[in-house]
Amino acid sequence: MARFGSFGVVAVMAFWAGVGCAQAAESSGGSPNPLLGSLTTESKCQILVDAMRDNNQTVINEGANAVIVSVMEHFDVIRQKFGEREAQQLIERSFRGCLSHPDETIFSQGRASFQSILQEISQPGYGDEPGLDDVAVPANVQATAAKLQAILPNGPVALEASITRTSSTRPGHQVTLVVKPGKSGTTRVREVYSPSFVMDREQVGPVQLKSKNNQRGLHGPQENQRITITTALTLTVSAWAADASFSFDTEMSGGAGLQETSCMIGRSVEAKTVHAALEGRAWPLQCDHTSWKESGYYIEELRYFLVTHSQSDDLGASDYSIDRIEITR
Repeated sequence: MARFGSFGVVAVMAFWAGVGCAQAAESSGGSPNPLLGSLTTESKCQILVDAMRDNNQTVINEGANAVIVSVMEHFDVIRQKFGEREAQQLIERSFRGCLSHPDETIFSQGRASFQSILQEISQPGYGDEPGLDDVAVPANVQATAAKLQAILPNGPVALEASITRTSSTRPGHQVTLVVKPGKSGTTRVREVYSPSFVMDREQVGPVQLKSKNNQRGLHGPQENQRITITTALTLTVSAWAADASFSFDTEMSGGAGLQETSCMIGRSVEAKTVHAALEGRAWPLQCDHTSWKESGYYIEELRYFLVTHSQSDDLGASDYSIDRIEITR
């Protein structure tokens, strides 16, 4: 049966590519599909098992199409919510299930496969691995980041802050930033744009060391493209003081190329002038990157660069208003 399963997946995926989901979907509402030939979704899986044994490619193709038709409605649901990989797994699992249960119908195995894969991918923590803690920043990048960390203002630090803000380009759409200064001197930030789109970052001031795109669904990244690491970092800095400047260049995994950044530090103000919930000092900071500019405040008690304005040639200008800040000290 292992030989059937391996060959069957190849057959079904090849047929999927050749026929296309649009044609197969014509029968998802119950109307006849001429591509099915003598097989339908109510056919017994035994027919497909016999075709695999006899290497009857015509019947294998008809069976592959019947499998696709049996899961088409579920395929789109999983593809949109979880991603392309999970949707392809649904087809593969349905085909394998049919080969393992010859007395069942193609439709019943498609339904069973949908229920089993949905239960798995709906579990808390699904797709969380690897996390930021599972990947290391190169030692030379850490050493350079430590030089910036050494000059950052060193005041009392909060345990965690939840910042809710709204962009002027998307009125009514709130984004939540969960900021956690770490004991190591770096800061972890979780940016929640929607239930299905969450970004995790580890930063030192305005320098990102690594990030993870947790977005699921059709528009999310592939599993091996979720984490981005800063692979090279050069820094020019002397001291953190009003009217001082510093610059840094970064290269990241994924081939984005060299990013050049220069920052200007303003005179510190009481952080409560930024928001009443904040304590300590806040430093105006303006950073010009290769393809965009941003300004805001470096918040001492959060060790975090809170951006209040950004501008780029592609996205234009955005102002960010703070709706709410909740802090645990």
